[in-house]
Amino acid sequence: MIDPRKLHVLVSGRPAEVSPIAPLPTPEGCVYTPPNADGSRKICGNCTLWAQVDLRCLLHGPLQVDQDMVCGYHVYGEPQEHQDAITLTMQPLTTAQSGLGPVSGGVSCDTCRYFDHGKCIAIADPTTGRAPANVEALGCCARWTALT
Repeated sequence: MIDPRKLHVLVSGRPAEVSPIAPLPTPEGCVYTPPNADGSRKICGNCTLWAQVDLRCLLHGPLQVDQDMVCGYHVYGEPQEHQDAITLTMQPLTTAQSGLGPVSGGVSCDTCRYFDHGKCIAIADPTTGRAPANVEALGCCARWTALT
């Protein structure tokens, strides 16, 4: 198998240009999730992995997790009462691994700096490979960045 870059040099006599910018991810590549069923924004208070009495998260172990926080592993649903309602045999995630942090009012595309009228400039449309991509105002992905 011939390396395409070497073939380019052989045919053209000069090295192939390499783009210094990586391509944008598609919605699936940045873990885009559609809006919550009730139309709310994503927040620990509406995540099924959060224990509301214990202020703990199944994924974060002994770390105190408040209702007004969110991480990249949000799973919409009714919160548990106690952390021991579900147990996993895994090492707890750190805040650096999950992106856990406080948010005011939850997160969604319409509160992201990259959102503009149903389009996201930080992800590529799966059909064209270019930004912007169509997204729903109350969806969210791992590229969410607060408005400043």
